[in-house]
Amino acid sequence: MNIVSFLITFVWPFRHCLYVTKLDLYLKAGVEEYWILNSVNRNAICYRFENKMSSKVEDYHYDEEIKSEIFEWLSISLKELFE
Repeated sequence: MNIVSFLITFVWPFRHCLYVTKLDLYLKAGVEEYWILNSVNRNAICYRFENKMSSKVEDYHYDEEIKSEIFEWLSISLKELFE
């Protein structure tokens, strides 16, 4: 059983290298879905994992909406978020 199944992180421009480290840690910990929201570029990357392996990586742009595969009720409009 995983303690955390879903995480969202906001990118700080000067800390990009930390997100690769976090990605590896979250993967090993059994996180199922990890979103990285970048307010500078106004985009997002969504990682989905199965059995501690990356199964899907999706890029989202400013005018798109992210939908969680774990929580069907959860979606975020990037346009609304970044305005």
